[in-house]
This record gives sequence, structure tokens and C-alpha cells, in this order.
Amino acid sequence: VMKLKLLAAAIIMSALVVNTAEAQTRQRVQRHRIKQGVRSGELTRAETRTLAVRKMHNRRNIRRAASDGVITRRERKEIRRDQRKTSRVIYRKKHNRRDRI
Repeated sequence: VMKLKLLAAAIIMSALVVNTAEAQTRQRVQRHRIKQGVRSGELTRAETRTLAVRKMHNRRNIRRAASDGVITRRERKEIRRDQRKTSRVIYRKKHNRRDRI
């Protein structure tokens, strides 16, 4: 019985690590896209600030979801939705014909 509990705990912890790793990878890719937009001048200072606030919100949601040790299916779905939305916002801001002068 004890071994079964340890195995279940290990499986839950590995699932948590995989889910947070996936979220962190997406975060890293988005951060790279934002930096590239700043370097190329595609993003204005205000757009960059807006994106930074969005990213902070996403990171807070991930931390909050993982705080109890388990990211539920619903929390995972919400995190992915927020990250997809942030990705679309990054694309739109980079391609809105506003450039930093």
C-alpha cells in the first residue's frame, strides 16, 4: 500500500514538472519573440510594456495553479488559452505597422 502511494505521488509530481516545463518553454519562446521585436523596432515602448504586463499575468497564473502541487485539467486549459492569446497579441503588435523610431 505504501509503495502504491509513493508511485502515485511520483506520477503526479512528474506530470506537474512536465506541465510547468511546457508552460516555461512557451514563455521562453514568447520572450524571445518580444526581444526580437524590440531589437528590430517592430514593437514600440508602450507595446512592449503592455506585453510585459500580459506575461507577468501569465506567470502569476502558472504559479497560482502549481501552488497546491497539482495543475488540474481546467487550470492547464486556462493556462494554454492565455498563452495562445498572448501569442496572438504579440503577433498583432509586431505587425500593426507601428514602429519605434
